[in-house]
Amino acid sequence: MPEGDGPFPGVVVVMEVFGLNDHIGSVISHFGRRGFLAIAPDLYVDHAPGTVIPYGELTRAREIRATLSDTRALEHIGRAVRWLREHDTLPGAGIVGYCMGGRLSLLAGAKVEGIAAAVGYYPSGLGLVDPPQGRGNIHALPLLQDYRVPALVHFGADDDYIPPDHIGRIAQGLAASKVQTELVIHAGAGHAFNNDDRPEAFRQEAARQAWERTLAFFWSHLG
Repeated sequence: MPEGDGPFPGVVVVMEVFGLNDHIGSVISHFGRRGFLAIAPDLYVDHAPGTVIPYGELTRAREIRATLSDTRALEHIGRAVRWLREHDTLPGAGIVGYCMGGRLSLLAGAKVEGIAAAVGYYPSGLGLVDPPQGRGNIHALPLLQDYRVPALVHFGADDDYIPPDHIGRIAQGLAASKVQTELVIHAGAGHAFNNDDRPEAFRQEAARQAWERTLAFFWSHLG
């Protein structure tokens, strides 16, 4: 919880494919120290509640991810937004997510009522041309050109997980929208550059710059 008296700006933090691990917990703590009330919903609660997958078990993480549809994830995010409104926060929540959560946070900005600003860190799958397979999944790319809330998207220049043409399509979509959007490419950083629990991926300077931009973005758009 942030210190002092509310109302506070509220932020939903959307997890990576690995679940509600220590890294997501530290993100919530960082927001709290900067005056935000933050919550991270367990998106795996329906089929694997409380599951945390080690970073080295990506195949298992993807198998569990396959049990989660986009529409169900957005329902969980919507409940988190409503929880914030019930706990002394300013009107209009922010949302931020990482990798899988980055895509879902941007989907939520387009689809979930009560979100006022969206931030996505290295959102995987957002730039796909073809609709995703599976019932309840949403083709995200076409939503960007009619995006309804301010959006900030962070990528690493050396991301070997998200192809450059995906980033280009995302940039084009956001540029066509009528709201304030910004796409930032961080030099010398790859995928998961914000995750300080993964020393092979973490890039301190890129993470610092992205964090400061994210804070400033939320402060300017929430409440």
